[in-house]
Amino acid sequence: MNKQEIADLLDRYHKGETTPEEDVQLDLWYHKEVGLSDWVPNTGTGERGGLLKQRIDAQINEVEVPKRRNWYQYAAAAIIFMALSAGLYFFTAQRRSPGVTTEELSRTNDIAPGSNKAILTLADGSKISLTDVVEGKLATQSGIVITKTAEGQLVYTVNSGTQETTNAALSYNTISTPQGGQHQINLPDGTKVWLNSGSSLKFPVNFSGLHERKVELLGEAYFEVKKNKDKPFSVLSQGQTVKVFGTHFNVMAYPNEKDMETTLLEGSVSVKAGLAETFIVPGQQSQLNNGKISVSKLADPEAVVAWKNQLFQFDNTDIDKVLRQIERWYDVEVKYAGPKPDVSFTGVVPRNVKVSKILMALEQTCGVKFEIEGRNITVTNNITKH
Repeated sequence: MNKQEIADLLDRYHKGETTPEEDVQLDLWYHKEVGLSDWVPNTGTGERGGLLKQRIDAQINEVEVPKRRNWYQYAAAAIIFMALSAGLYFFTAQRRSPGVTTEELSRTNDIAPGSNKAILTLADGSKISLTDVVEGKLATQSGIVITKTAEGQLVYTVNSGTQETTNAALSYNTISTPQGGQHQINLPDGTKVWLNSGSSLKFPVNFSGLHERKVELLGEAYFEVKKNKDKPFSVLSQGQTVKVFGTHFNVMAYPNEKDMETTLLEGSVSVKAGLAETFIVPGQQSQLNNGKISVSKLADPEAVVAWKNQLFQFDNTDIDKVLRQIERWYDVEVKYAGPKPDVSFTGVVPRNVKVSKILMALEQTCGVKFEIEGRNITVTNNITKH
């Protein structure tokens, strides 16, 4: 939408003339273009009032585009309604469950998005909730100091004067995120890892004394590996091994996904499973399915790691795969009333919004309807087109 379209939409909103679909559009635009922290939700009572008008007016009257504007902000400005131009239909619901509708949910007990949550399991089996502890030193193991930063990151630092020993390297820690959780960790070698919801990473407390750096992943993580030509870095996940020397890549290895996906953004990696092995270059993604590895070129590899930047980004993505991401991030359970709809979704939505916003977006573009009861979401495939 351009500035004039936003201004017209805002004017009609204050007159009470916008449709529910346009309210969703305005809310999501405001999330990305004005700011998440200052957002005033639309409750249907006009509470956003002058505050929203002042902030959006200030935004649409800007002469210069902010220098930091990047690919996902442009995409978010277009937001979910780009899918409508592809000829998708609106549908009419013909079945109601005992739960509330998506629109009703947005005005009542909506479900909040995920946040920084994780459990750290130390080598001795003791557990630390990273959600509850304050910043500062958490523990010391095998010459490694574990701290939590003010930003919530978990950092492993080699204690000065620590000698390299093989025994120290044989101790392992595991960081696990629940459904609705995520976390960032800096490993002892300087490698940075972003862990998505419902995931776990097992790693040596100290890489000293080892010939290579091996970690084990279940779920999804984005890696920025510290270069060390003498110690290659490997990620093991469900029979697949990704080996690198220093690079940026994403591994998606959830048990309930059909393919295990490895996406390379920078550097070079090899992907091995059994006797099959292949190398991929930046912009490529490997898919492992039933022991076979295939490689494809991605139009926008950054979209794969949009989750790390607090966005959902979909490009003709199967609705079933979309809903699995929603299950993990919002800690909900999705089920279908009848057969799964054969539809896909294209668009960008912030991960910081409550679940009703995501569901409204899907309803308006995919021909489905949602009913919510507690943390259970039922998907109905609508029948009548118009």
